[in-house]
Amino acid sequence: MPDSSRAARRDRAPPVRARQALRRPLLVRPDPAPRAHGAGALVAGTELSRETVVVASGADAAYARALAVVARSICRRLDPACALELHVADGGLGDAGRAAVRAGLDARATVAWHAPPRACLAGLPVWGRMSPATYDKLLLLDSLAELAERAIWLDADLLVLDDLAALWRSETAGRSALAAQDAVVPWLDSPFGLAACEARRHPTRSKYFNAGVLVVDLARWRRERVVARAFDYLRRHRATVSFWDQEGLNASLAGDWGELEPRWNVNVDESLAGELGAADPTRLRAAASILHFCGRQKPWRSLSSGSASVLYYEVLDETAAAGWRPGSTLAARLRERYAGSRWRRGLRPVERLWMAWEHRATRRYLSAAELGE
Repeated sequence: MPDSSRAARRDRAPPVRARQALRRPLLVRPDPAPRAHGAGALVAGTELSRETVVVASGADAAYARALAVVARSICRRLDPACALELHVADGGLGDAGRAAVRAGLDARATVAWHAPPRACLAGLPVWGRMSPATYDKLLLLDSLAELAERAIWLDADLLVLDDLAALWRSETAGRSALAAQDAVVPWLDSPFGLAACEARRHPTRSKYFNAGVLVVDLARWRRERVVARAFDYLRRHRATVSFWDQEGLNASLAGDWGELEPRWNVNVDESLAGELGAADPTRLRAAASILHFCGRQKPWRSLSSGSASVLYYEVLDETAAAGWRPGSTLAARLRERYAGSRWRRGLRPVERLWMAWEHRATRRYLSAAELGE
């Protein structure tokens, strides 16, 4: 791992277009070898040339520990013949948060910190406790086209259980991105899918994807103006948007994304109600390549004894937060029990009604003050 002097960051270039791009990254390199980018990128000057897997993610201070777990889980499973280049949209990690992420990486990895220029997000919708960080994905991926040919996007609430090199080598086959169908909103015209007038423009039963795991052809992404069109959708339908950046991407990528195997993005909250809910950690590891804690029940917020959480704490104990556990609350224990109960299927309509009410009651639009402008 780099020492503090080698971990010092410096500006590499002045700002690029502020509307859809970020500043050139501030890059921390454990080794001085230059790296090429792309599906067949190799690291020059090493004893054994390595293919470089480019991964993008993002977090603010509230998700610093979670992002450290993502970083560690990637490295512990990545093909030894591969190197990792991690690009992070830094939404306010702070020195301690950045140090925690670096501590989760090994000597094959480099990390670049990007400061999202959020002024262009003013007026976009959020609800509940969601912060502007939900849109950093769009800003970072759009700017990475200047630095790499392709990238894997991973949300910060994931746990990687398999070798990302296999996902990295997936063929996009002329599509802008690859993704897995969403478990909660499976179709564009499902509840919480696209606005009705937009969904009707597409064939019936057109699939809706979860944007927590993406394999992106960055050149095509930029050429097709994916982010600009997502922002346009979000502004036109801001009074009804349910899932922020994800909904915008489903609108702009409709017909332009390929499907990943479901194992690459397993929704933990939904799997608890199915056969995976009763699986022991060994079976769960065999069934899933990436676990996605995209519901309210997250193992760094409240203590959990579920199989997915057991696997999560195993990786957490290999980070700078080894031994740490969140507190346990009655509400969290009840939510976990309900998520795995046989009653949940019958109560799905009630869940949807509650979610729809929450969207309406807590919806707000990002202001210049909230964006720090």
